[in-house]
Amino acid sequence: MQRFCSRRWHESRGDDFDGWGHSVWYFAVDDGGWPVRQVQAYDNGPVRRYGPDHEQDQYGGLGLASLNDPDDDWNDYVVDRNEFERVWHSADNKQLVTHERGFGTGRSRHEDGRGSTGRRPRTAPR
Repeated sequence: MQRFCSRRWHESRGDDFDGWGHSVWYFAVDDGGWPVRQVQAYDNGPVRRYGPDHEQDQYGGLGLASLNDPDDDWNDYVVDRNEFERVWHSADNKQLVTHERGFGTGRSRHEDGRGSTGRRPRTAPR
């Protein structure tokens, strides 16, 4: 059964797109807590959407950590399916303004400063 969460990040990206500002992230996660769909809405406009048909791009990608992490309780951030679906369907990657200079890693950092280090293993081929 999917679970849906939303959480505000109180840090900027720390990369070439730092000017996007802070963000609110929305997740649909599987039974193992792994993100299967995700929306990142930045304070200064850009919105990124990732899922099975678009897992990553030069700006970021689907979450790399399970939300079932015992060191980080996500129960306070659960939202209902309707809220997630509203955000998912309104998200449009085309709102993004591209830059000519080099791209950052696209990884955002959690409000406690932890970042991701790699992609989770795939369970099925593309």
